[in-house]
Amino acid sequence: MDERLEITTNLKKIFEYFLDENFITKHNVCFDKLITHLASKENAYILLAPFALDWVDRCINILCEDITKLNFKVISFAFNVFGLLVNNEWTIIEIRQRHLMDKVLMVVKRESHRFNPSIKLGVIRLFHAVSKYSIGLAYLRTMNAWQFLIEYCNQDHTLYVVREARLLLYEMLYKYDVKTKDEKVVKEILNEIFQPVLANVFESHNENIIINVDDYEVQHKLSSTLDLISFILQQTLESEEKTNIAEYCRTEYNVDITLWKLTEISFNENFICKILATLSSYYFAILIFDKWSGGQIPADNFNEFCISIFNEMKFCVTRNYCVTFLKVAEINHKLWKKLGNRVPREVLLENELVRYEHQLMTFQLLPLHMLLKSHVFLEEEIFEKYITKIFEIICELTLRIGYAYRDLLFNKSSATNADLSLKSIHGAMSMVDILERDQAVLIFEACMYALKEFIITLYPKMIIDGPDVSPVEEIPSFSAIS
Repeated sequence: MDERLEITTNLKKIFEYFLDENFITKHNVCFDKLITHLASKENAYILLAPFALDWVDRCINILCEDITKLNFKVISFAFNVFGLLVNNEWTIIEIRQRHLMDKVLMVVKRESHRFNPSIKLGVIRLFHAVSKYSIGLAYLRTMNAWQFLIEYCNQDHTLYVVREARLLLYEMLYKYDVKTKDEKVVKEILNEIFQPVLANVFESHNENIIINVDDYEVQHKLSSTLDLISFILQQTLESEEKTNIAEYCRTEYNVDITLWKLTEISFNENFICKILATLSSYYFAILIFDKWSGGQIPADNFNEFCISIFNEMKFCVTRNYCVTFLKVAEINHKLWKKLGNRVPREVLLENELVRYEHQLMTFQLLPLHMLLKSHVFLEEEIFEKYITKIFEIICELTLRIGYAYRDLLFNKSSATNADLSLKSIHGAMSMVDILERDQAVLIFEACMYALKEFIITLYPKMIIDGPDVSPVEEIPSFSAIS
């Protein structure tokens, strides 16, 4: 007991020192460590001490008067401590009586543009602590606190701020939709999120199109918005319960048509990739909403979904977007893996039973297959079996798109095709943890044949002189260590 009293007394003195206008520190670590210790269960008694809430109260009152009176590190620390206090149910009543959250929101609204990333993280964590309670969730809804989270997602913020803001925003959307059944606030939040997109896409009845999405500022703003929409839709794939978010996106904003309109007025390949990634996220979210009812989706319910994804691939070919083609295939492949047991091993695609993930994998490997031009392969029975296997696992639609993509690569330089092959390998390697064995084997074979083609092209003597000649020794980077 004496030890606890001593610790509390010393911390009270330290906290008082933080409020000094002349307080300066060069170390962030001390505040982070202090928060970590305060958050541990064995130190819960410190936050129950009267000085803790009193100190936070004083900090907030100072911020209401003049934010410059406190060091920014102290402000961030104060918001984090406040969040820890909110986690304790015993202090909730007193916090309400002191109107501390009202004061915090006033400060955030007035001074948010001056906050550094550390303070913004503190604000997000405070909101997260408040949202754990039904009364807190209702309060944040009344005060439209979600607007600050959207702002943190859509502006130039650090990765940590954007990530935490997105996670909390989706968590609030999920709770409002599934737990409290508050359709109105869910639509309000979604409307705020979609506003930048809707403001920059022409309406079908308006022939006066003056929007230029290739403008850097507009594109920059829309990029962060599309990233946020993609994140929210992808989170619906991982939620414990099915949400109505995807359905609201369809009925309120006609996302499918809206995003395709956006592709018509943009020709920046990186931006197009973001649009298609958002479209894919939407298609997967709608698939779960429409077709999933708790078990496994029947194999004959995938035709419309699969065609939508194939349309994205055909669009990339039409626009001559070879890199985006690979990225979109990879994104869709990863999203398909997220569905897990909710999708069958094989789906019915235009009366043909196929493994859909194999179609996406084939798209990812196309640049590697294009490298294989040596006549040596034609003499190998094992290579013939590999090619036969590829043709066995793909459907007619995949074959058509594959040939169209091949025609694009014929007109590319060797250097470009080599770069695409490298991107193909990187994309495949990024999925090693989620690939099934048969997929991994096919990808490994494609990589090995591509490597062999590379060796044959650079060192044709190996084919003439036989296997005793080692071309590896002629490569500088290898000869140095051989």
